[in-house]
Amino acid sequence: MMTRTRGAARRAQHPRQGFALILVIVTIGVCTAITFGFFRLQGVNLKLTENSRTRDLALEAAHSGIAIAIRDMQKTSWGGIGTSLNRTLLNNSEGTATATIDYLTYTPTSDEGVPEDYGLRVLVSSTGNWTPVGGVRSITRKVKAVMRLAPRGPTRPLVTEDYALAEDVKTNPTNFDTIQSYAAFASDKDSNDYFTFMLDPGSRIEGKTWIREDHDLFYYSNFPTTTRDDLLSAIGSRWVNPSPRQVYHAHIFGREQNPSGSDIVYAGSNVYSTDTIRLQSSYSTNSGSITAPSITTSDYTSYRIYDNGPLYYSDVISSSIQNVTLRPTTTNPLGIYRTTAGLNINSNVTIQGTLVVPGSVTFGGTEITLSSHNWSGDLRLNESVYWPRLPAVVATGGVTFNSATRAIIDGEIYSNGDLYRYGADFEFRAYSTLNLAGTATATPIQQPWSEIQLYGFSDLSSVTADGYCSIWLEQGNGGRWYPIVGVNATNSTLTVVGEVRLTSAVNCRIRPNRIRYVDLQGPVRAKHLVFEGAPSWAISWTDWGVLRSTWATQNSSSPINFTTWLENTANVHWLGASYPYSYSQYGITLEPTCTIRKDKSTYFRLSPTMLEPYSDSGSGSAHSGFRWQVLSWREI
Repeated sequence: MMTRTRGAARRAQHPRQGFALILVIVTIGVCTAITFGFFRLQGVNLKLTENSRTRDLALEAAHSGIAIAIRDMQKTSWGGIGTSLNRTLLNNSEGTATATIDYLTYTPTSDEGVPEDYGLRVLVSSTGNWTPVGGVRSITRKVKAVMRLAPRGPTRPLVTEDYALAEDVKTNPTNFDTIQSYAAFASDKDSNDYFTFMLDPGSRIEGKTWIREDHDLFYYSNFPTTTRDDLLSAIGSRWVNPSPRQVYHAHIFGREQNPSGSDIVYAGSNVYSTDTIRLQSSYSTNSGSITAPSITTSDYTSYRIYDNGPLYYSDVISSSIQNVTLRPTTTNPLGIYRTTAGLNINSNVTIQGTLVVPGSVTFGGTEITLSSHNWSGDLRLNESVYWPRLPAVVATGGVTFNSATRAIIDGEIYSNGDLYRYGADFEFRAYSTLNLAGTATATPIQQPWSEIQLYGFSDLSSVTADGYCSIWLEQGNGGRWYPIVGVNATNSTLTVVGEVRLTSAVNCRIRPNRIRYVDLQGPVRAKHLVFEGAPSWAISWTDWGVLRSTWATQNSSSPINFTTWLENTANVHWLGASYPYSYSQYGITLEPTCTIRKDKSTYFRLSPTMLEPYSDSGSGSAHSGFRWQVLSWREI
């Protein structure tokens, strides 16, 4: 039997002792690693917490910058677009917080299109910065806000903490507001036997008229003196107080619904009071002349909508245009279009904006619609009277409308030359028996269209949407025609060309559209105003004598107004054998093909800039500066 020696036993113990040592070393290493990892994790958590805190401080600084910007924009000293502010918000033992504010031009995103109020928006960018004491680097956060100007207009409805005297509408040049209070303003004296104001059958003015010197009524049409006098008296007696107001033309000088002052104001030395007495129109004299502000076309080359706002540029167009539609853009939000010389406007032209012409303008085509850009609406101001608009036409030369023209102009015409309308007869584009009557309300939609809600119309199948039909809407002491370009028989609605807002139902009538017309919805200012007579009235002296004599005979036994008698085709149809006009269809009518009607709810500015901040160093100082609305807020 073999036995193990002592030396062999010691050798067997050595491997076990080595393994135990390894276990101890591994255990110590793991513990050390765990301990180190724990401390390292603690350090990371502390670092994350510190970073989060510094980011919050930077974001708070950015938020504070927006608040500072809002206060700054409401000061008259606001620097405007393209300027910056730097503010230190906090500086202590922990670090420094600052805000950098930039006022930038607003650029709409591709998916939102061009907002209607684009020109009133401002992008405010606020960059907040936090730099800790001893920190390796600072932390930056950014906030962007979209602001919209909320202008305060005259006679606006006051809200809480509002101030009635605070208005942000820029003042017009001297006398411009006086001029635009008249429907028609003929500013210059008679020269070379040329009357300041000439009006013959076929035109109508609704609103007050200012005449610098002589006027000439119903002379162009070759009337014998007695015939002319009888016609003026007949017009005066028939329409001095039309009730009900269901005629289309009414008095050639249509009274305002709530007239103030005279129908006609004479500012010269020669006053034809006899004519105004025959017309039963009120008149007054004013020896003081009113000097019209001059036109500076360079004012329209570049412009700002409001003081210190973005700089925009007008667009140059050709001297002859047709088949074109021009609307405001992001680079030209007021839609100002200018030429380098005169301008000929041919057919199929729609312009939403302002034409600026260093020369004369001639309207020679059909389907012409000009609408000075209308910014009114619930987003800004509830009524257009609170919001200024530029004129539709500004010309250093004259403005001429050819006889065959079909044109609608919603906006002021301000001319430094003469306005001349060639005579045109009243005729329908498609003679038919279409004659529907009822009532209607109206609401403007996108310029130049409005929507008409009809009442009392059971069948619209004969009404087309191609412009061959039109609707007459009673307004004031007269009315206005609107071409129909859309028909919704199910809802009894029409889409028409022209701006009109009627919240209460008025009388209306649907007839075929006219072959020729010039409808001016806005004041007209020119040196001389000349409205040539309709060719159907330009019959011979002898034939007028026969007509008057025949009427006088009938009138002696059965009184009838001379103008009513002339409208009866049975009395005048025999004239058709000698003159190129269908007297058997229309008679001799005063139905106008040219109308001027001042919209009292619209206020015009002669040129940009249109808005400026209210400034008051007295009791209203707290209301100085612009007011703004925050539309959106985004953290970056």
